[in-house]
Amino acid sequence: MNGDLPDGFVDPLVPEQVAAVLAAVREHLGLTGLLDLLTRVPGLTVDPGRSGGLLRAATAPWVSGGDDVVRFAKPVVRERVVGGVVLSRTPVPTATLPATLATLVRETVRRDGAREDVSVALTAARDAVSS
Repeated sequence: MNGDLPDGFVDPLVPEQVAAVLAAVREHLGLTGLLDLLTRVPGLTVDPGRSGGLLRAATAPWVSGGDDVVRFAKPVVRERVVGGVVLSRTPVPTATLPATLATLVRETVRRDGAREDVSVALTAARDAVSS
C-alpha cells in the first residue's frame, strides 16, 4: 500500500515510479502523448508550442510548475524563473528528462495536494502503454 493509495497505483511522490511512467509514455506516444499526460497534473502549466510561419517565430513546447520551466527546445533546458526573470538555465540530457519531469510532478503534487488525481492519471497511462 502506498500510504492512502490503492495497491498497484503509481505514487506521484515517488520520483522513480513517475519517471518510469513518463519514459514509457514518451517512448510509445512521443512528445505529444507526454505533454497530454502532463496536462492532467493539476498545478502544471503545459504549452504545446507552435510552428513558425510568415512573420511568426516557432516556439518550443514547455511545462511549468511553480518557478521551474522545462522547455522542449533543442537542447531541452530546465529554467529557474522567479518574477519573470530566468535565474538559471540547465541543459537536460535525454536520458535524464523523465527524472527531471518526475521531480517537477512531485513538487507540484506536494505544493497543490492532488496526489490521488495524479496517481490515477499516471496509473492509467502506465497501464495503457504497457498493454
